[in-house]
Amino acid sequence: MIDVFLTQNPVLGDLSIYSIRRIVNEEVILAGSQTYCDRVLGGDFALDNILSKEFITYRHDALALKNWFRHHFKLLSPKIRIVLTVDSLQAVISAIEHDLGLGIVASHLVYDQIQAGRIVPIATGQPEIVNRISLVQLQDKVPGLTEKMFLRHMMREIKRIGVLKDYSKVAEKIRAS
Repeated sequence: MIDVFLTQNPVLGDLSIYSIRRIVNEEVILAGSQTYCDRVLGGDFALDNILSKEFITYRHDALALKNWFRHHFKLLSPKIRIVLTVDSLQAVISAIEHDLGLGIVASHLVYDQIQAGRIVPIATGQPEIVNRISLVQLQDKVPGLTEKMFLRHMMREIKRIGVLKDYSKVAEKIRAS
């Protein structure tokens, strides 16, 4: 499984020996708690207002945040005030829920909180960044029984928990309401 996101270096080399199958497209959003967006942002998602606020990241270099600003506003090196760096997306979500600032998350991981109005995706009018998670296999490798069973189980679980839903359309409906 590979998770190639904009924060990583591009894949180099010849990929022709691999078969690459997209498993999940994750919509990557900038989000804050409803309380933070109301109290601190005042519901104003203009660039200058957003840039003056606090951010949570899960990497010291804040590449996910910087790439979000590049994608949405064509900013190459925004001045971002990081107030907390944590070691996982779950910790970013928790910090967002505790009103500590804005952070980058996959929308499907906060779907319930968005639906309940506790977390607000920051809308810019641009399409969201898509993170593709793919299965990469050597083309000439014959998978064994264990690999086949694992992949079958994994795909069934991904479908069961709904990760394959098109969360960007769901988020659009939420933003429009």
